[in-house]
Amino acid sequence: MPNFLYLDANNTTVTNTPTGVTLTLGSINGTFNPGDVVYQQDGSNTTATVVSFSSPNLVVSGANSTFSTTDNFSAPLTNGNTSATADITAIVVPPAISNLPTFNISNTSIYNATQAITANITAVAKFGETGNISSSATRYISKNVILAEQQDAEDLVCYVTAYRPPGTDLKVYGKFLAGSDSDTFQAKDWSALVETTSTALMSSLVNKEDYVELVYDLPTSVQIVANSASVNSSSANVSVGSTDPFNAGDFIYITDNTTGKINVRQVNQIANSTSMVLASNLSFVSSNCAVGLIPGMQSQAGAFKYANNNSIARYITSADGVFDTFKVFAVKIVLVSDTYQIVPKMSDMRCLALQV
Repeated sequence: MPNFLYLDANNTTVTNTPTGVTLTLGSINGTFNPGDVVYQQDGSNTTATVVSFSSPNLVVSGANSTFSTTDNFSAPLTNGNTSATADITAIVVPPAISNLPTFNISNTSIYNATQAITANITAVAKFGETGNISSSATRYISKNVILAEQQDAEDLVCYVTAYRPPGTDLKVYGKFLAGSDSDTFQAKDWSALVETTSTALMSSLVNKEDYVELVYDLPTSVQIVANSASVNSSSANVSVGSTDPFNAGDFIYITDNTTGKINVRQVNQIANSTSMVLASNLSFVSSNCAVGLIPGMQSQAGAFKYANNNSIARYITSADGVFDTFKVFAVKIVLVSDTYQIVPKMSDMRCLALQV
């Protein structure tokens, strides 16, 4: 790792938004040479709105340059606001970008890969990564896997050999595209997989080679109401016999038993003992609905195993299009830890695309 040269940037103000950062640097104290790569680093953190962020995309064109640029940063706002400011009190110039360390993952059953990943520590308890919204945690993303003709899969099971000491974890996601879906693969949400091994299975803090095998699968729906729920397309309310099994934030499915139409929605709030309010209106009207939970689901368009259809993988688009099975998939593994001193590792990943 190269030594960094810290130079005063005169407390330049940076505005951070979900789409990027406009950074203007002027009258910088210090000497810059053509070709220097500049990193920006938050030196105050007084408001904790931006923990830290950096980018290697600013290249100085001349000595003692005064310049401005527009740049994108991957670090999200920690307080969830749509915008915030942070004071830049130092800029950092590494002597050689090629000397930065790399993180290698190889010997997967699908292909061998060497990935250069910037490691960021994200606390396990605070970790969140839904749909296509990414956290700042370290991640590994596989290539897209296209299954053979007439071999569309109905389930995905992932086996990960990992060093997972206490205070760390590995979060696994899948992205899926059905053969009959005209959407692009890139547009699909990452679907959270659920761990089927015990979450209490941990590696030794002393033995750094104490690798364990972790297994992940798609979440499976659980029917709660068989046929008595009522919905209306002009309202986001769902009437059920009892709302006791449901909580705000749950993802549920609602199926019209008469027509077979199905929607997935997130519960926005529990209105009373027999009514709950969803995040958006449903696409049909019925007084003969089945309602079920999808434990572990994190995105409305995420994939799950629909128990009422032989537990075959299903995803429902934001336009309520229903697709069973998948032709293309990819896997994302996110490594998270509470500290910099104790971090998880993985040695291999094996994925089985199954026909059940």
